[in-house]
Order: sequence, then C-alpha cells, then structure tokens
Amino acid sequence: MGYGYWGHDIGGHMHPRGVNGPTNPEVYTRWLQYAVFTPIFKTHSTQSADLDRRIWSYPSHYEYMKAAIELRYALSPYIYDAARYAYDTGVSMCRPLYYYYPEDDKAYEVRDEYLFGDNILATALSSVAGADGRTEKTMWFPGGCDWYDMAHHEMIPGGCEKTLHYTIDENPWYLRAASVVPMCHGLKNLQSITNSLDILVAPGEGECSYTHYEDDGVSRRYAEEYARTLIVNKCDASGKTVTVSPREGSYKGMPSTRRLSFVFEGVPASSSVTVTAAGVECEVKSAFNGKALTVEVPEMPAGKEVKTVLHYGD
Repeated sequence: MGYGYWGHDIGGHMHPRGVNGPTNPEVYTRWLQYAVFTPIFKTHSTQSADLDRRIWSYPSHYEYMKAAIELRYALSPYIYDAARYAYDTGVSMCRPLYYYYPEDDKAYEVRDEYLFGDNILATALSSVAGADGRTEKTMWFPGGCDWYDMAHHEMIPGGCEKTLHYTIDENPWYLRAASVVPMCHGLKNLQSITNSLDILVAPGEGECSYTHYEDDGVSRRYAEEYARTLIVNKCDASGKTVTVSPREGSYKGMPSTRRLSFVFEGVPASSSVTVTAAGVECEVKSAFNGKALTVEVPEMPAGKEVKTVLHYGD
C-alpha cells in the first residue's frame, strides 16, 4: 500500500465481537514479542479493566513481556538506521519478501513473514501453546543465504520450509547469515545520546556491509547534521573479521568517543579474538555464555578504525 511507518494497538484495542473476559497473558505476550519488529511499538486499548496493558498486572508472564520491551530498546540503533533509510529512499523498515525474492512464488504466498530492515526475518506467533507448552510455527526460509534462529541458537539453511516450536520465553526472529545488527543494551530512554554501540554478528560465511546512522535524536536538523559509520563483516571457514570504520559527519552534541562491544553468535567456545584500533592492538574483555562470545573494547576516539579478528577454535 506504500504506507509503511505504522504500528498496532499492542494487545488489541478491544475484544473481538462476542469475546469477553480478562486479557489472556500468553496472547498478550506474543503480541509484544511480535511488535518488537514493527515501526511503532505502543500498547493501547479502550478503557476496560479486562484490557489492562500494564505488564506488571500479569505476574506469571511479566518477565517474558519485559524481555520483549528490553529487546525493542536494544534494537533501537538498528531501527533508527532503518527509519533513516526509509526517509532517504521511501523503502519502509517492514518489507514484504517479494521485495527481495520477486521470482519466487513463495514470496507472495507466505503472509506472515517479512524482512525487518535488511538483516532480520520476522514473523508472529498467533496461536496459543499446545499441551507441551510450545507454539508451533511453520516458517519458509528464503534461499540465497542461511538464517540464524535467535531463539534456538541454530543455523537453518535457506530455501527450505521448517516447522519449529517455541516456548513462551522464546521470541522467533532470524538473522541473515554473516550479517551485523547494531544494538545498544541498557537504554533507559531514546532521547539521550549515548556513545555505546553493541554489534551483533551472525554466524555463517560471507560478507556483509552495513552503514550505521546517528543524529541528535531530538531536532529536525537531521536533514543536514548527521554521522555515518561503515561496518564490514567478512567471514570464512576459519573465522571473522569485523571492521568498524572511522565515523564520518557530525551533529550537535555528538560524542567524540565510542564504546564498542561485539557479540559473536554461534561461535565455538575455544575461539580467540584480537582487536586493533588504528592498527594498534588493544586489551579487551571477553566472555562466552555457551551461546555467544561477547568482546568489550575500551572507550576510544570515534575517528579510529577498529578491527576485530576472531579465529575459530579447533
């Protein structure tokens, strides 16, 4: 329709006709998980005690709802990048599959999957869990690349259809293999400028080039005052090299330094990493949680190139 910057009344604005009673916390949780990957994220309903949208009103599902909200905040840099891309090109952050796969009939037949920006495949779980406490979902994974399931932490080959099952604490979203997604964990609001940037790196072989965008976040000077940072990820069978180029451009209040961290999903626990800033090796903190390796880089001038080389263990 060409109307791409939209959102829902998360949880539903009112009960469907003939339906009464309090909000089902499982359904509301799935609403919140899905809405993470939409342009506008807002809970809202008509005034009714049965339609309470305060997540603390549902103690049995509070932690799952909170996790969805925290993921939304963490994805703010990626979402803001997609918003700027929409401003520049007219291509919205939610994109039908046939934008990318116009020759594949499946891209027109699948109704509940879409690309959220370039690197995230999104969907919605719209049914309640079965007797085993899991919700079933049949997904089509487009060809041309593999896809990394962020809930199950497994790689799924592209060009296949697969039936998956998700517990209530598992939100289905999938990364394009070898892609990067800029994030920022621990945000408390979206108006304050931060110099922290977390770069989520998907497993898989290939190359991804990504441009991260920044502005002051509050004014209309974004037309002329902004900055961009090129991030390139090159992956092969031996490891990955992620290069963060010097930031280019400026805007009012722009931090002169940045605090980078890298989250490498799906790498062996024995992987080793080397980080250089402007060609000089620097000390880093790293931790492996069984699913991903996190590497924290010391705060440094944003005008320096930072290159992170990760070697897979035996």
